Amino acid sequence: NEKFKLTLSRPQNAELQDNQAIATIVDNDAPPKISISDATVTEGNRGQKKMEFEVKLNNPSDKTVRVNYATADGNAKSGQDYQRKNGVLTFKPGETEKKVSISVLGDNRNENNEKFEVNLSRARNARLSDRKAVGTIRDNDETVVVPEVSISDARVTEGNRGEKKMKFEVELSAASQKTVQVNYATKDGSAKSGEDYEKVSGVVKFQPGQKKKVVSVPVLGDNRNENNEEFEVNLSRAKNAKLSDRKGVGTIQDNDTEPVKPKEPVEPIFPDAINLGLLSQKQISRVDNIGLIEGVNNRDTEDFYRFKVRKEGTVSIFVDNFVQDLGVKLYDEDETLINQSNVDGIRAEVIQTTLEPGVYYVEVFPVGSGATGYRLIANIV
Repeated sequence: NEKFKLTLSRPQNAELQDNQAIATIVDNDAPPKISISDATVTEGNRGQKKMEFEVKLNNPSDKTVRVNYATADGNAKSGQDYQRKNGVLTFKPGETEKKVSISVLGDNRNENNEKFEVNLSRARNARLSDRKAVGTIRDNDETVVVPEVSISDARVTEGNRGEKKMKFEVELSAASQKTVQVNYATKDGSAKSGEDYEKVSGVVKFQPGQKKKVVSVPVLGDNRNENNEEFEVNLSRAKNAKLSDRKGVGTIQDNDTEPVKPKEPVEPIFPDAINLGLLSQKQISRVDNIGLIEGVNNRDTEDFYRFKVRKEGTVSIFVDNFVQDLGVKLYDEDETLINQSNVDGIRAEVIQTTLEPGVYYVEVFPVGSGATGYRLIANIV
């Protein structure tokens, strides 16, 4: 908070009793947030290297900010991989960044990368935001790795004339410090060189640090209606690398297809089914009648309902409020029976089952003679 004074002087026709007031400006700004970042360093073979963690305030403060820090072992051990350290960082008013420096100890052991932590605590005049940083010690004692070289498959749709490029990726499993090279050559399959593609061969060369190259093969266009055709690009004689996947298959997709016959319309399975629409967790309720009255055909002998499920879920079909025995069946859109209720007297008939996305049908049918009203309720549980 900040203060200032207001002083009165030189009164006219009055006497000064209390000529001074103190005004206080109350600070309403939230204290700054304090955080620490992760850090990484590659160890040496001897001596020490410094790993520096940045500790920051998100906003400057008019107050002095302090925070404690301390290291904690992970799979990196203090005294063996790094030097343990703890202390207090002090931010003077206006300062927003400090560094914690940890000594990393070098060695000649071939080992995995190792980690330890630097944790913040007891912040004064600030709030802790990210209080834990991970320090990663990269091992520099790696064994020499010979990269593997492989070639991808490729695919292209031919044109009616001219050429198109089919591109095969030749890749190293890891970059090398040496120059790597490998031979390549095409080989006929159902696709024939000179007719479907142009034969190529050569050497792919990777300079130190490079990992990926491309072999391009010209594909020849035509107007023949034919099956898709294939040829190969084979790798051989790798230098400073091992052959992994040495064969790439090139597929030439034909673009000269015959006209497609229009599909004949499909007859709906239950053409008179009543559409309940898309099923959801909100209940869909419908009241109807069913059955025969003393041999008089005043009503269909069953009712069909159609509904759709958008995503997999448990569907509940519930039928009640009937006075004559009836049953319920559930079909998929191929007319395959999925489930059937118990047909248990005049108690409610229930089907509850898990359905995948699709279209489904419900059949409500009377058991024996007689007519009855009923109520159908459907929803996703």
